[in-house]
Amino acid sequence: MLDEVVTLDSDEEGKNSTITAKGVNGEDIVMQYNHKDYADLIGPPNAVAPRAAPTSVIQATPTKLPKRPGSMPPFALFSQETRHKLQAEDPDIGFGELGRKLGEMWHALKEEQKEDYRRRAREVADAKMKSWKETVSAIPKHKQLQLEQNQPRRRAMKIKKKKTSGYAIFCSEQRRKYTNEQPELQFSDISKKVAEDWRLSSEAFKKEYEEKAQRYNIEEEKRWRQRIYMQQQHQMKMQA
Repeated sequence: MLDEVVTLDSDEEGKNSTITAKGVNGEDIVMQYNHKDYADLIGPPNAVAPRAAPTSVIQATPTKLPKRPGSMPPFALFSQETRHKLQAEDPDIGFGELGRKLGEMWHALKEEQKEDYRRRAREVADAKMKSWKETVSAIPKHKQLQLEQNQPRRRAMKIKKKKTSGYAIFCSEQRRKYTNEQPELQFSDISKKVAEDWRLSSEAFKKEYEEKAQRYNIEEEKRWRQRIYMQQQHQMKMQA
């Protein structure tokens, strides 16, 4: 029986190691072992863990050019900020009714309020355009040309013709009036009042608003034809 280990001697690397110990009666007990017999468990002496090979970061190659951002309509910005408020006031409101109310509220805004939305919409559009230019500039020129050739030709964007009605103009004017005179009124209450005012109006009164709407639609028709012409000219330049 061993009472303590006295020495641990080792020969050259890869040869036998000797353990000398004292027995109970004082006799020397010598034990030998070879490092190679345990290399699979403890590894070679003074082994250094291998370094992992450095991995190179492969940058993904874009398969198509990012879509060029367009202008931000002021009404779209107004709708984003107002839609949640209307849905909170009337959770059961339908999509069509929601759009109609947003249109009425937009028409009821003062000109300086609309101008503020126009300014902020331009800032949003400018920020998106700046980000798009930075993304495109990071793509090599030859790759840009290749992606442009592989992209299918886009159809011309359809330009919608705007039309209004006498009732829409009347709602815009009356809503602005109620908002200024009774700012504590909810949107739904104003809508009810405006609808009731229109219902009680005479036919001659309604006819005046319909004629006003007709004049607006004629001017809008001219602007629409001008935008169509400019779009056609742009397409001809792109195809040349």
